[in-house]
Amino acid sequence: MGIAGPKFTALAPVLLAAALAGCAAPPPVPDAAAISTPDAACAALVEAFDDEVARAGTGDGGYARVAGYRTLRVDRLVASYASEPMDAETFGGFVAAMRALDRDARSVELANLPPDARARLDARSRSVPGLDSPDGPLAERIDDCAERALARDLTAPHARVWLIAAARVPDDYRDAMRALGLYPVTGFALAAGVRLYERETRAAFAQPAGPPRGTVLAYRPPEVNTLSPGSIRTTVASMIDAEPLPPVPRVEGTALDALLAAYAPDYAIDTATSDDRPGRPFRRDDGVPDVDASSPVVYTRLAWTRFDGALLPQLVYTVWFAQRPPRFAGDPLAGRLDGLVWRVTLDRDGAPLLYDTIHPCGCYHQFVPTARLVAKPAEPGVEEGALVVATLPELPVGARVRLHVAAGTHYLRRVEPLAAGGAPAPGEDRYRLDRESALRTLPLAASGTASLYGPDGIVAGTERPERYALWISGIESPGAMRQWGRHATAFVGRRHFDDAFLVERYFARAAKGSAGTRRRSRPTAAEQRRTRFATHQAPRRSRRSPAWRRRLPSDAGIRHARPIPSTGERVPVIGLGTWITFDVGDSPASRSTLLPVMRDFLAAGGRVIDSSPMYGSSESMIGILARELRRPPMFSATKIWTPGRWAGAQQVERSLKLWGVERFDLVQVHNMLDWRTHLPTLAALKREGRIRYLGITTSHGRRHDELERAMREVAFDVVQFTYGVADRDAERACCRSRATGARR
Repeated sequence: MGIAGPKFTALAPVLLAAALAGCAAPPPVPDAAAISTPDAACAALVEAFDDEVARAGTGDGGYARVAGYRTLRVDRLVASYASEPMDAETFGGFVAAMRALDRDARSVELANLPPDARARLDARSRSVPGLDSPDGPLAERIDDCAERALARDLTAPHARVWLIAAARVPDDYRDAMRALGLYPVTGFALAAGVRLYERETRAAFAQPAGPPRGTVLAYRPPEVNTLSPGSIRTTVASMIDAEPLPPVPRVEGTALDALLAAYAPDYAIDTATSDDRPGRPFRRDDGVPDVDASSPVVYTRLAWTRFDGALLPQLVYTVWFAQRPPRFAGDPLAGRLDGLVWRVTLDRDGAPLLYDTIHPCGCYHQFVPTARLVAKPAEPGVEEGALVVATLPELPVGARVRLHVAAGTHYLRRVEPLAAGGAPAPGEDRYRLDRESALRTLPLAASGTASLYGPDGIVAGTERPERYALWISGIESPGAMRQWGRHATAFVGRRHFDDAFLVERYFARAAKGSAGTRRRSRPTAAEQRRTRFATHQAPRRSRRSPAWRRRLPSDAGIRHARPIPSTGERVPVIGLGTWITFDVGDSPASRSTLLPVMRDFLAAGGRVIDSSPMYGSSESMIGILARELRRPPMFSATKIWTPGRWAGAQQVERSLKLWGVERFDLVQVHNMLDWRTHLPTLAALKREGRIRYLGITTSHGRRHDELERAMREVAFDVVQFTYGVADRDAERACCRSRATGARR
């Protein structure tokens, strides 16, 4: 996946204007009369391209389209940066990353279009005036128009705020299917099946290998450890130290090929039939997916994970088999195509940190950590956790492993570290490495190309009978093979293989000096409850009110106030929100308009001012206005709006600087984003006196069930949720009894 080309820098002034735009109204519908003829022609060409792709069914399903921005697409890695603080420069990098994904997807869609569709687009593109490459390839003309359309989209008021809010990847779980399948009830049956599978899998890994069903064939990459450990360290360090935005550091060509070859695994595959021989996927003349096993090939890709404050590289290797043959008549797991995806997460020094694996259906997600990691305690509830099937010792830079694969099912049965040099196995064969992107433009028997995957990211023809039973999980066609970015890996709960914070969700670094091979003992449920309530206990207060409290307006003068249950402190029920209205960048004119708003609000007895990092420049504007008003007393309330503990802690520190305060009165987890991860951070800040109250929010009438569960687990000081004439779901008993706080 590449970075946006040099010509994207021409959009820098537009991006700067978009980042600093300030207007108190939502973006208006563009005035057709104000759109220049070239812009209108370009917009029409982009729309025509999308129509041709939809008509031909050649859409690429690996990336999600960004709602309202037709020339941008996003994946989970890029979307994870939407909650980061952004100035104009980093916002430009964020947009560039999404533009690069759209460009990549359009190149695949264009290559797979029928000749007549390409001819129509070619003729239409030649009538567009003012293109940078009017006589260049069709792909360049379409890209020119896409750039121009994006430039126009980014000139709308609040473009930055709207784009950041829209840069999301919908998960691959269908809530409607779960509701229809009575998931709150049937999920317990699914969970029981998952627990049984986990016990059987751990037992299988713990037992000595039994006799093979067929002949064990060994496969080895063509070039092994061509990079020295020093070269690997240098390569990985350069990747990690690259600029975080765009969040895809440059590494390409021979450097990436050499790194992929250095960590490519050996395979020892129990081969009972030809269905156990790895090869190249293709589609037969009748459209049925198949594998050419005449020459073994392993497909590779570079991925990334955000862990421990760094962006770590992940090397992904996929082998494909013609089918998973039925073990018995009516086997619900049998079907066309099968495979094994193996992922190597490298640490900062280039050594292996973690391995994990799935089948291309997203099924059978298993983890093999090294001694550098320890598993976090499992979260309470029935949701699937990390299935750790083995733990390896700390491995040196450049260390490789051998994967033992079962016949028929292609289950991973054992992971064996290889000695230095990787001694060859008896009768081994060499496999070829190829980029996974080649599967998106496979040559057809007659002419042209087609993707192995459909527009929905699913390989047509690989559906399994199990989908008739497992649809209640909310996964579309469970068991079918899928494209990267579409792997939902949990039947109970929600989890995706490409989640940017997946490693951080389940693992932490082992303490220095520890053996690292022992798993952390799991506390009992009672111990977890005691720890949780002790962690979030409010700090003891001195008898004498602090100076900041004595400067506040008297509660007696507030007619409409409500106490915070944990302390009894009364605050006005009406506060000042800053979403959109305070997101005015550095505009002096807008600042002069907002100054009397804040002054009059405080003069009338208002105290609560609420903001969030999601609200663009609102926090910095609050700080600027507070300085101009000579730091009036106020109840400062902001939020954490980012996944990951480290990112959350950094966000609070940045918010303190923007507001210009030494502590916040209230910090809440915005829309429950990674809320369990942020609780220790908030509790620590509360103990240190840097925040007074902690809370949690949800909006738009969503996730009230999850909010209720959170309130039962944690004694929050404040909860914030949607309640109004148009949305009265919060009137349920759980929220009526706790409408002013969650203290039990």
